[in-house]
Amino acid sequence: MSIVTDVGILVSRGIYYVQRYDTLSLETKCLHDLVFGATRAPKDRTKVYTDFHVHVHKETDLRRMVAEAAKRVDIVAITGRTEDFDHNHHTLDTFLEEARKQEMNIDSLGENILVVEVNNAQLYIVRATEVYPKEMLGVVSVGGKLKKKYKTHGEGELDDAVKDAKEQCPFWFFDHPFSMPAPLIAFRYPTKDEVKKRIEIFTEYDAAIEIANHQNTLWMYLSNEIARKVAEKHALVGIANSDTHFRVREIGLSRTGFSRELFDDSSEDNFLASLGRAFSKENKDNLIVETGYSSVWSFGNYMVVAGKSPAYTRLAVKYNL
Repeated sequence: MSIVTDVGILVSRGIYYVQRYDTLSLETKCLHDLVFGATRAPKDRTKVYTDFHVHVHKETDLRRMVAEAAKRVDIVAITGRTEDFDHNHHTLDTFLEEARKQEMNIDSLGENILVVEVNNAQLYIVRATEVYPKEMLGVVSVGGKLKKKYKTHGEGELDDAVKDAKEQCPFWFFDHPFSMPAPLIAFRYPTKDEVKKRIEIFTEYDAAIEIANHQNTLWMYLSNEIARKVAEKHALVGIANSDTHFRVREIGLSRTGFSRELFDDSSEDNFLASLGRAFSKENKDNLIVETGYSSVWSFGNYMVVAGKSPAYTRLAVKYNL
């Protein structure tokens, strides 16, 4: 599509969704977070909190990263992507290598879960992988290694990516499912036909979807509401994540909680099985989804400035800009 077409869809569908949904409280919250940044209440110790969509830049001070994450979540997923992306960002394996270089005291439950003690509590760092097959719908697998290695976005079939995620991982989901990629403006809203097609995909795979992505801010804030409404109507598991790419202060500002009674960290197998239970269809109504929006400063850093300047990105990561 051309830039004119993309902008036309963004505006027309944005007006449609504003009219369709009662969005005043949503707009107020988004405006607050854009200006002042989101905040999150202290963790409820009867709950386990997760952020399953976190990209950690290789310039990051990992001690600072785990200290920030532990303030708001108990489980954080180091989300690797395609090989052309991962040369700048950590996978769980490179995270462990760097943690050892930084002489961090780090343990593991197995090859997919690391454990760090922060302020007398455990922070669990889990393997995750985000891939975009040719349909350009992000598939995030949590808790296992995929069989296929992806070099670039747009590689492979969606069906194969989902099958791989289902076979190798206890939990997987489609991320920011209604942020449609668009050149120059980054994302636009979905057309009516695109919404229908994605609902067919979600129901076919009985998928969990990301209904709150912290980076869906500015013109994309309604994408979260579209996803939430779809999940509600079609009885899908819905989750919230930060999707931060280098700003560790955003980890857990959008998060999902579940009852600690479901959690078992006695072994890696039991840990992963408990994730499967917590994010099952049977437990979906008990999940606590807490969400906010990235500030103008943070979003602009990532999408505009840092995205165009590797040197600036290194400075932003180093000084937590």
